[in-house]
Amino acid sequence: MDLLSFRYAAFVLVTAFVFHLSPVKVRPITLCAASLLLYGFYSPVSAGVLLIATVGVFVGARALDTAEVQGTRRRILLTTVLLALLSYLFLIKLLPILHEHGRALSTRYFLVALGVSYYTFKLMGYAIDVYWRKYPAWTDPMGFVAFATFFPQLPAGPIQRAYEFELPADERTTAELMRFGFRRILLGIVKKTIIADQIGAMMAYIDGLQPQFSNLNWIAACLYALQLYFDFAALSDIAIGTAAVFGIRSPENFAHPFFAPSMTQFWRRWHMTLTFWLTDYAFTPLRMATRNLGNWGLVLSITVNMVLIGLWHGLGFGFLVFGLIHSVYLIADSLTGGARRRYYRKHPFADKFTNVIGPFLVFGMVAFSLIFFRAVTLPNTLYQLRHIADGLKAPLSSLQTFYYGFSRLRCGLVGLATIWLELGGYMRSRNSKFMALFPRFSALPAAVRWAVYYVAIATAATLHQQSVHFIYVQF
Repeated sequence: MDLLSFRYAAFVLVTAFVFHLSPVKVRPITLCAASLLLYGFYSPVSAGVLLIATVGVFVGARALDTAEVQGTRRRILLTTVLLALLSYLFLIKLLPILHEHGRALSTRYFLVALGVSYYTFKLMGYAIDVYWRKYPAWTDPMGFVAFATFFPQLPAGPIQRAYEFELPADERTTAELMRFGFRRILLGIVKKTIIADQIGAMMAYIDGLQPQFSNLNWIAACLYALQLYFDFAALSDIAIGTAAVFGIRSPENFAHPFFAPSMTQFWRRWHMTLTFWLTDYAFTPLRMATRNLGNWGLVLSITVNMVLIGLWHGLGFGFLVFGLIHSVYLIADSLTGGARRRYYRKHPFADKFTNVIGPFLVFGMVAFSLIFFRAVTLPNTLYQLRHIADGLKAPLSSLQTFYYGFSRLRCGLVGLATIWLELGGYMRSRNSKFMALFPRFSALPAAVRWAVYYVAIATAATLHQQSVHFIYVQF
């Protein structure tokens, strides 16, 4: 079911209507039924696996929380739960590889595990937290199943922690969240249809000109970084907004990552729920275990963490190289951090200059790493690497070739939407004096706000005919 389809919108509205009319005690059951029904639409088998995994983790966590299970028995129980979850995740990640080699064809058709990476991490994080006794295990089975199977977060997150998930209780707060939710959903639809999909069309245009116009490949690399960001940010907006329609708060996933002045800051702003999850459950424990190794321990911890992030997307060569490249970026950033801070204290201007030029360097580094992420296969990767610098010898000429060859109306539309949403949003978040000259959208007259809503809806509906599936749903 397309997340931008009227069928999905009708499902959300009907489910929300029934949910809010239900008594408080019945709401978890309503949410569980709706989530499993939607998941079963994609694959009844995977819906059954999701339910079994959720119940298994609930029971396992209850056992971890009891006094009867201590010491070695607790470690064995936790290890069993984690291995079971990781084994299924590994199977799903392995299926595309088997499919390419002509195996497991029939399995691939019915075992469509939508968002398995996300709910697996949710369940694993909960089990580990209970093992670490961060909080007691849930006693309400339906509430826990509602958390684990919450359908707005199934396709691509955000990865919510168990202690953050809370069903609505206050009607006034719920009403405010619902208003926020509908606006956030519209924002996500605009990002997807007006920015991400139009950038995708630009990239398809460049790909169609290969190999004659290899000087445009560097533009495609930059465009893919933007497409991936806006596509995933749109998906997160829709997930967060849909959750809010049910009166449930979701964690944010992005914080203007391409304005980060360093790679460390970038990863604190990009796919934040995944980054923080791996930091808490992979990087920090490994760093503590290797702290006696000094910088070598730090290098090992960063490398393992970033390789896990790469392979989390898929068991492929491109994803592995993507993780390794970012591990090099972060290792260099971490090992030179102390020297740079000392230098900046003596040279404040250099610090300010870095904050200005840093985001451009970060964007270029990310765009380069995503060549491996997008190309996937080794031949495609080698072709991109051989020709990535062709147009950089005369960048203005290649930009002119692209601009006059592709639809200038689309280029202008994407540019204006990007500046308004991303640059304007970032400057607002920084309390920019320049943005203070303009009224906030919420302060505009109701007639103006509704006019903007109608224009956005009409434009998105028109462009939706050319819309493609969300990129991150496949992970």
